[in-house]
Amino acid sequence: MHSIGQQPLDSPEGLDYSQITADTALEHGVVTTADEVYYIETWTPDHYRIQINDQILGVLDEETQTTVLYDQPNPFGFVPMVYIPHQRDFGIWGTSVITNAAKGLVREINARLADIGDATNEETHGVVAIRNVRQSPTIITLQGGLPVINLGSGQSLGGKEVEPDMFSVFPQCSDRCDD
Repeated sequence: MHSIGQQPLDSPEGLDYSQITADTALEHGVVTTADEVYYIETWTPDHYRIQINDQILGVLDEETQTTVLYDQPNPFGFVPMVYIPHQRDFGIWGTSVITNAAKGLVREINARLADIGDATNEETHGVVAIRNVRQSPTIITLQGGLPVINLGSGQSLGGKEVEPDMFSVFPQCSDRCDD
């Protein structure tokens, strides 16, 4: 959607539009052969209207089987949109007033939040460990596709060897968890 005009943030009216295709208009029940088709919303604190080009849209009321037009008193009592200003230039979008410094700050905040997620993941998931294993473990797939790790056997000539073991080690939460 696009905002028209240079409206202040507390503007008493809002006009939004977007160019759509004739197929999209047809999905809203509007048949048109116009070269340019626009979906238009006009809002004031007291009234709103939604239309495609000059045809007001409506919806079928199931109880009364009548069409209720989107040309009614505003149920909110305020304009439900905020205009975000742009510096004017030759295009419809204008030039953003958000500086590169602000963009860099947003990237830095995102990076720090990602660090927090990485630290949380590292602190809450255990590490798989094995002991008493003579050879490399192998992965065997059981019926049904379930993978199982084969640690081998604890063959011993003297009968005193301990069986192979696999377990998870969960680290204690470090100081950075408390920050």
